[in-house]
Amino acid sequence: MRSVLQVVSIVHMGMTHKCGLARACHDHQTWRCMSLPRVLYTYVMLGATETTFMNNTATDFGGDVGVAGAAVVNIYSASFTGSTAKGGGALFVHGAAKLSINDCDISRGAAGDGHGGCVAAEDDAVLQIVGTKMSGCSIRDGCGGAIGARQRVKVEVINSTISSTTASLGGAVCLFHNATAQVHGTQFLENTASDGAAVYADGNATVIVQSSGFADNRANRWGGAIFATTQAQVKVLPSTPGWCWAIRRQMAGHMHAPLHLAHIVCACGMHTWWAHHPWG
Repeated sequence: MRSVLQVVSIVHMGMTHKCGLARACHDHQTWRCMSLPRVLYTYVMLGATETTFMNNTATDFGGDVGVAGAAVVNIYSASFTGSTAKGGGALFVHGAAKLSINDCDISRGAAGDGHGGCVAAEDDAVLQIVGTKMSGCSIRDGCGGAIGARQRVKVEVINSTISSTTASLGGAVCLFHNATAQVHGTQFLENTASDGAAVYADGNATVIVQSSGFADNRANRWGGAIFATTQAQVKVLPSTPGWCWAIRRQMAGHMHAPLHLAHIVCACGMHTWWAHHPWG
């Protein structure tokens, strides 16, 4: 039997826990700490509306919310600020779970040596982000300043903004190990990384970007906007015929190139073409 937990207008501040404040339970009144992702009940539906999470800490994953099992979690109009974890500074989704983040504000999330300064997803999870602002998130020694996804994860980012996030790889978004992402109507602004200031794709990852913009992102080495290795595929689609994407003022340490791409298809109106590594 499914349980439903609806949380409205609650503030969580300065808590320390092992892995995610939110645990699916039958209490219907409180967020509870979960010790490991697999303790979440099967077939749980969890909702949070107009809730504030601030300065919480997890020693493992999900500084504010951790989701796993077959849980379905929908979060609306919530604010996540200053939370930290090994991976997924604010939120973490794992396994067969689905996490939907709608009209939220995620800022100053910090991860250690895992992935995802704001949000981390792994092991077949589904992550949907709609109308959300992510800013100032970072990861100390890992991948994905805002979003880190790996191991067959499916990610969808729609009508959102990712700004001023930083990581070693993928200043905003990092995907690897067969992860896939569809990005639509999203702006990448002033993100930084060593490689892939906005997007980094590796390990058979697939990225489709449409009607999105990249501005003022900076990589110390390769890919001021997007970095893709020979194992990844990136497809960039226009918002209108004749326009491939909006990439402005992108800087990279080598060759000042906005794109460092092994396999990318860019469809512009009636034309489709490939871009390759700068060295051939």
